[in-house]
Amino acid sequence: MAAKFSALEVLSIPELLDIMQGNLTPHDLAQCALVSSDFSTLFTPLLWHTISLTTLKQHIRFTTSVDVQVALLRNSKFVRVIRVWTCKSLRPFMAVKPEDLSSLTALEFSWLTTHVGHATSLTEGVARSAIRDTTNERVAWSVGRREVKRQHTFSMHPSLRRKVLYELYNVRAQVEDGPSQTSRERYQHRKRLLRLQRDNEALPPVIPIWQRPEIVLAGESEDDKIYEDPKDDQLLILFLSHFPELRIFMSTSLLFFNPNVLKVLGSRLSQMRYLSLTMDDIGRQNRYGALKNLLDQKYPSLERLRLMFSNTQCANDILSLDQAKSNTDEPSSTSEDVAGPILSMKSLMVEDNVFFPHGTRTLPQPWLPFLKRCINLTSLTLGQIRHSFLNEAASIISENCPLIDNLTLGCVGIEQRLSHQPTDQNLASLFAACSARTEEEVKYPAAISLSPILKLASTKRSTGLKQVRLYGIPFIEVEVTDSSPFSRTNITPLLAMSRHVDCLTYLDFDSVMAHDSGGLLLRIVQTFPKLEVLNALPCARLRFIRRKGGVDARRLIDSLSTGQWVCAETLRVLKVNINGFALSGGWLSVPVPTHVTVTPTGPNNQDDAEPITAVLDTLAGLMQTRGVEPTTLQQHVCQHLSTLTSLQELCLGVEPTDELDFQGCLHGVQEDCLDFSLESGLDRLEDLKELRVFSVMRMKHKIRLEEVKWMVANWPKLEAVPGLLSSASYNDTDEEKQTLQDEEQHIIHWIRENKPLLRYSNVSPSKGSLQERSKCR
Repeated sequence: MAAKFSALEVLSIPELLDIMQGNLTPHDLAQCALVSSDFSTLFTPLLWHTISLTTLKQHIRFTTSVDVQVALLRNSKFVRVIRVWTCKSLRPFMAVKPEDLSSLTALEFSWLTTHVGHATSLTEGVARSAIRDTTNERVAWSVGRREVKRQHTFSMHPSLRRKVLYELYNVRAQVEDGPSQTSRERYQHRKRLLRLQRDNEALPPVIPIWQRPEIVLAGESEDDKIYEDPKDDQLLILFLSHFPELRIFMSTSLLFFNPNVLKVLGSRLSQMRYLSLTMDDIGRQNRYGALKNLLDQKYPSLERLRLMFSNTQCANDILSLDQAKSNTDEPSSTSEDVAGPILSMKSLMVEDNVFFPHGTRTLPQPWLPFLKRCINLTSLTLGQIRHSFLNEAASIISENCPLIDNLTLGCVGIEQRLSHQPTDQNLASLFAACSARTEEEVKYPAAISLSPILKLASTKRSTGLKQVRLYGIPFIEVEVTDSSPFSRTNITPLLAMSRHVDCLTYLDFDSVMAHDSGGLLLRIVQTFPKLEVLNALPCARLRFIRRKGGVDARRLIDSLSTGQWVCAETLRVLKVNINGFALSGGWLSVPVPTHVTVTPTGPNNQDDAEPITAVLDTLAGLMQTRGVEPTTLQQHVCQHLSTLTSLQELCLGVEPTDELDFQGCLHGVQEDCLDFSLESGLDRLEDLKELRVFSVMRMKHKIRLEEVKWMVANWPKLEAVPGLLSSASYNDTDEEKQTLQDEEQHIIHWIRENKPLLRYSNVSPSKGSLQERSKCR
């Protein structure tokens, strides 16, 4: 018993809270709260910090359970973030007094897929998995990603949406009778509720059970919404009026935003810090005018703004450019003259999903005048911006936004690439505007009265771009003529930044979009001397069979052996796929031309891509000679990777956090890769003493118990090995799989005994979706 009580006392040590919070799931925390009153007191604020109701089943359980609503009344003071996908989920919160929800600061309407902003939280910034461009979705459909196709179909076709909702309502999704709940889970649920009620002397009055909300079965021609009806507009307006302390409002789904909602938000702008708006049917007169009026207001404390536009109407029903300008009641003076600059604005994310056939019609961009007011802007994200607006944005940035050091581009100028028109000039002007440096202090207009903090901030100087992320932008190293039908973008504008940017430390791009990803990667590491983070993993698409999206091992050896990596001493994070081991033959250092001019035989012949492919294949073939085994080639690669002694994270497999990773028999495991066995050169990575994360996610590696012992002994700072137990392949026989499972059990047992804090993961390729199970022992 003494040992038991000492273990419970450990759960109440404040110094261990951060460690427990990072390694335990909410379910684990709730179980710990059942056995320790001190633990319950410490972790109740954490458990109630965020309420997420993102599925229909969660919505029904939350709104129909009396016990849950009683617990909400008791712990409402700890709620800070409410994340829902329908306004009907806000009804239980309306029964709480505003003073009891004084800590509430964020309301988020999240959805499964977004383009520019992350669906989880606006405050997390723009992550690699956040970019969801149209090109990625098309490729996802073509390779058969079932989940993306199901989500996209569910969100785009109202009839299928109503069918799914109707089927879900017919399922007994009650609190006690959920089909996914076992008797043990129901027992634990009841015990947890009793535990939360034990310390209360007087329970609040019981809230009546909310009636099950009805499904609006609208006709095909009506404006059908995701589980919404017209009354939900009023519910959202009442909620916003009921809780005046709201600081963050986020919408990442195509909801019901109308002028009334935007008007209420406009009255709350003095308190807003983070704001995210997603508007469909932006071509409607009232919606466009309401959005423009909202952007013309004063924002004394706004720090981040995310705007996403879309259009579901026919082209004939959309306002033309002249009509939109005449119907917005635009004042004679500009918005920056009336409302003034926004000194607190740091981050702006814009995505325009309004497409017109053949690019004949456009809508005025309300975010361009808004951009002029963001004189302290440091982070800019543009997704699917039309080709015609890039030059205008570049001119505004060069004149009004000198402090931008973080640039993210996602599928810009897509209508020009579809019509086979180059975007090099526009991208070059945008890069040049963001890369300009000045040693002069940023000057504010004399009419602005600055606080002491803003006066200190006004002494900033522009240093140029430090972080660049490029997604959905196809790059090519081969120069083509104007008559070429290819719609890829030349790499020259990207590399031209090196003339202005000598402090670029972060570069993230989708290597699959490059025609020669290996050549592009090598050109980058030869250009930017202070690069610290280089992420060239394929984003959202894996084509291991075709070996696309990686760098050839022979070219990597050639570049490292000749000392061409100017960032070798500063590089801390390297994420790239290395392939080319399955080919027979060795390697030979030969100079590879970086630019080849190809003149197509016909201006409209789509088969003209073959000459370019043939040239690149010929160049790659020049680097191969016979007589070197694949094992020797892997040893050479490991030997040259060991020269990057500053590496803290080496990721050679697809990141498990990428939500658009495919999992299937053809795209599940990378076969052509380093196997990292001691025989193939793992011991040559001994010099990587700073390595903390070694990711081999979804790679056909041969890391066994001996290799794990070697890594723990030679990498003293090693913290995580994602993908350690994920080397199973569909091509393995049953005996090989059984042998591998037995070996993994030995690894797990040894880690528990000798390295209990080492984090690793297990991804099973036998299932249809990527599932990561972090194991902390």
